[in-house]
Amino acid sequence: MATEKTWYMSGNVNLNGSSQLEVAQNFMFQLYNTLSGGNGNSDAKWEIVSASDGAGNVYSYGPALQPSDFVFNVVGANHSNFLARKDTLLPQTGSETRYIYFYADCEDATATTAFFAFDHQPPGLGGTATNRPQETAYAYEKNGKKFITGYDAGFATYYHSIIDTTGSWHVVTARGNVSYNPVRFAMSCARLETPRTGTVDPYPVFLKCAYADSPAYNTARVGGPWGVGYTSDGDQSDWNDTVGCTQGMWRTDGTTNSGNDDCLLMVPMTFDGWNAFNPQLAYKAIGSPIDGTWPLLPTFVYTCNASAITAGGLRGRLPDIHYGHNQQNTADGSVNYANMNWLAGATVPATGTATHAMTGQYWLPFSASLNPGLA
Repeated sequence: MATEKTWYMSGNVNLNGSSQLEVAQNFMFQLYNTLSGGNGNSDAKWEIVSASDGAGNVYSYGPALQPSDFVFNVVGANHSNFLARKDTLLPQTGSETRYIYFYADCEDATATTAFFAFDHQPPGLGGTATNRPQETAYAYEKNGKKFITGYDAGFATYYHSIIDTTGSWHVVTARGNVSYNPVRFAMSCARLETPRTGTVDPYPVFLKCAYADSPAYNTARVGGPWGVGYTSDGDQSDWNDTVGCTQGMWRTDGTTNSGNDDCLLMVPMTFDGWNAFNPQLAYKAIGSPIDGTWPLLPTFVYTCNASAITAGGLRGRLPDIHYGHNQQNTADGSVNYANMNWLAGATVPATGTATHAMTGQYWLPFSASLNPGLA
């Protein structure tokens, strides 16, 4: 199945090194390269506004960094951070250029967590050797966010990223020797397709920053950060915590949503109220995308109040992201959760050049298998 957008991929990059710190440093280096270099496409790349190399040197542009320049330490001590921005994600609504800003801050002495944030306003203060640039009240942020599973000499962590010419990107990491789903961390910033003009919806951008410890095999959340339990449940879509899986969009006035008050749902095709919280039950038959019998289902993004049946608002469609189900439904209508990972790493098409790879319960437009270490 052809993709709508042209995605530039950097996949199956071994992050392991020889320690947990090196895994974290290699991850930050690859993330920095994805944004600053656009995975080889000049239109896709983000501008690096500032960066700190962790040794007391702060740059007002994007220098050529290496993994060892990403120093992890507590706030107040020298550590690394970088700030990037992109001007093609938000629709133009006036004469001034509109940017999305992305922050990555290595503010953790153990190198297991980091600070990540997205904003549509420029930072209040510039960065220093000991502190990142200051995000504004409009930022979606995750403070102390776990982003790596850890270090294992026998089972490497792999980095996968895609980015298109709008600057939209998706990043996932995968590692073997983990239960049920190898994908544990996911981060995204993607422009939705919407018929609304920029004056009606000035912020049609989907955001994700998620780390999923492996739940029990018989739950809907075993699919990881791209599992249905993490993409259709308000309790798991809250940016106001430091753990768990998170996604969001700015409201049309530019403010952030907050948990169950205004949660963000990802559902295939039409929205049907409460069933949207359990799309794997509401939409059982999705065809056979691997052999091309039926097309892949699209993914739409809605806002909805999770604590009461209220009107849901369609925000747009995620290009090239397809609901994949990735579980077994029996003839009597029950669901077999035990095999939630049975398509992990599969590609569409099954042979030839891949256009999509299964990540949890969604097909993402990666052009290779995301099984750890497999091209």
